[in-house]
Amino acid sequence: MLPDVRSANREPFPSIRLAGLMWEGTFKQAVAGVIGGVMSELRRRLTLTPSAQIFCVSWTDRSDGFRHFCGVKTEANIVVQGLELIEISALECLTMPHSGGDASNAYAFLMAERDRLGLRAYHDPSMIDEHLEDGAMRLWLAIDTK
Repeated sequence: MLPDVRSANREPFPSIRLAGLMWEGTFKQAVAGVIGGVMSELRRRLTLTPSAQIFCVSWTDRSDGFRHFCGVKTEANIVVQGLELIEISALECLTMPHSGGDASNAYAFLMAERDRLGLRAYHDPSMIDEHLEDGAMRLWLAIDTK
C-alpha cells in the first residue's frame, strides 16, 4: 500500500562525499538481496555497527538495471583504502521517511507524486537511501530543476 500523499516533502539534499562500494546489476538481482550483501561487506570492511549511518545512492541509467553505491560520509582529505570515493552534488528531492527494508512501494509513491506535481526525473543520481541509526530510512528521489 502506498503511503499518504502528505508524507512527501520537497527538500534539498546537501552535497556529500562518500567512501564505499559500487555495485552494478539487474533489478532482479537487487530484489534477490544483492544490495544487502554490499551493505554487509561495507560494514565488515569498516567494522561498522548495525546502527551506523549508511547512504545508498542509485543511478537508474539503463533499462535492464542500475548502478548502486553504498557508503559512509568521509572528509575531503581522507582516503579509505579498498573503497571508492564519490561526491554527490547538492540535489533537489522529494523525500519521505520509511520504516526500513524494501522501499519499492515508497519510491513508486514518490515517483507518482513527482509526476502529479509536474516535476521531471533526475538521473545523476536518481535516488538516495539514507539509512538512519534506528534501522529506519529517509528516501530521497532526485528531481530535475533545470
